[in-house]
Amino acid sequence: MKMHEHEFLAPLSGSLDKGQYVEILKGFYDFYGSTERVFNAHSKFFEDELTPLKTIEKDFSLLAIKTPPESPEVFEGEDNFSSYIGYLYVKQGSTLGGQMISKHIEKETGLRKRDQICFFNPYGNETGQKWKKFLKLLNDTASDIDVDKAVKTAENTFTHMDNVFYKHLELRVHR
Repeated sequence: MKMHEHEFLAPLSGSLDKGQYVEILKGFYDFYGSTERVFNAHSKFFEDELTPLKTIEKDFSLLAIKTPPESPEVFEGEDNFSSYIGYLYVKQGSTLGGQMISKHIEKETGLRKRDQICFFNPYGNETGQKWKKFLKLLNDTASDIDVDKAVKTAENTFTHMDNVFYKHLELRVHR
């Protein structure tokens, strides 16, 4: 699935204003609100794990936007270590793309990547280092991972993201 080509996210690679940026943050907030609930028992297994809800809430605060209510979305995921690793792969991998996206947001909106864009730039200059630490964790725990479950969860995560974003796109169109 090519999320960078998703219609809901199109402003992240084209013309973008602060209102569109806020709507995209709300879409990610709903997505992560539903997925993080499933894997709470495993969170922080990776010490540098992205905390997307906290970073988005910080962005809302910096933009003086009220945090939306808890997401009504439901992610159908298994709460086991292998599934968590599949989800974590998607979540941590998103920080790599966030580096390019945060530069675009800075250029389009005037927000400073360094201190005003938290969700798309959670690790700043340490992104590559954090990704390498995550890959080491994968390597170190490989014998404990059911690869089929991990891959299935990663695929389901992208499918769920797609569904949540289409619901937000429909809301955008009907306003």
